[in-house]
Order: sequence, then structure tokens, then C-alpha cells
Amino acid sequence: MSIQIKTSDDSTMESKSYFESNGKWPKWTKFLDYFSRVWLVAILSYLVAFLWLLVEFAQGKNSIVPAFHFLIGICLLIPWFGISRELFHIFSAIAENGTPFTRDVVKSLYRTSFFLLALPIVQIVVQMLIGVLMHGHIPLFNISLGYGGMPDLNDLFYSEVDQPAITIGIASFLVSGVVAILAKAFSYGCELQDEADHTV
Repeated sequence: MSIQIKTSDDSTMESKSYFESNGKWPKWTKFLDYFSRVWLVAILSYLVAFLWLLVEFAQGKNSIVPAFHFLIGICLLIPWFGISRELFHIFSAIAENGTPFTRDVVKSLYRTSFFLLALPIVQIVVQMLIGVLMHGHIPLFNISLGYGGMPDLNDLFYSEVDQPAITIGIASFLVSGVVAILAKAFSYGCELQDEADHTV
């Protein structure tokens, strides 16, 4: 009669083979990779359009407002690209290591939290700048328990009345905090994983 002792390396290999053999996991990883690249293509396209319109403005052929449209689009697309790219890194790290409790996952979660925090801040700053440039003053602020957001850019640039109030959504900032707490929990899980790996 023989007794087999399963080591932590054996458990890791089993988990890794599970993630590799699970058909949905590689598909989601590949999808997030392509999805993040779509955001990058959109950012580059907006950048080309912004530079083109900037040249036309310098030549006196166009107003500066259309160029601002694309500049604002770039500022809003960058956080979404960062979020989608970090999600891809998280899925890739889990599939590669066979466990979510790795330093790479923790770092990606913290970066995702940063991008989630940057998104509502960028929206607020953009609306403040438009208010100053187009209306000569910073718009009023409206605090909401839900998510924030931006009104239509045409309303911001071409409205004959005052610019709509800037909505500060509390939930927009809470999401970032929740992801940061999740990253801290995963960091603690990494410490437990390291202890288990070094236990004989």
C-alpha cells in the first residue's frame, strides 16, 4: 500500500491544465486582447483626425471646435483602453499560472482601479474646460448617487443657453474603490499562496 502526497506544485499544475483545457477561458482571453486593440485603433484614428483638424485650423480653413471634439474623444477612450487591456492581462495571468493569486493579477487590478477612477475625473475636467472656454465660467455641480456621465458634445459646444450642470456620480468613484479593495484581498491571497508553496 502506497501513499501519494499531493504537493502545491501538483495542485498548481492541475489548476493550470483546467484553465488551459476550459474552452471558454482562452476564448475570453483572446476576445479581451482583440477588444483592447479596437480601443487602441479608435484612439489612433481620433489622434489622426485631431491633428488633421488642427492643421486646418492653423490654415484658417476650419474652426477649432471640431478638433476639440476628437481631443475629448481621445481623453475619454484612453481609460477604456487601459481597463480592457488590464482585464486581458488578468485573464492571461490566471491562465498562465493556474491561479488568480499572483502578483501580476494584483498589479493589474490596481491599475484597473486607477483607470476606473480616471474616467469620471476626465469627464468632469473636460466639462469644466468646455464651460470656461465656451461660456466663460465653470458650470454648476450636481451630486448624484448613481453614475456620472457627459451630455452630448453638441449641447456643450453649441447650446445657446448655459451649459448643463456637471453631474458627479458617487457610484463612479465607488467602483474604483471596490476594485482597489479586491486587489488588496488578492494581495493577501498571494501571501497565503506563497506560504502554502513553501510549506513542506
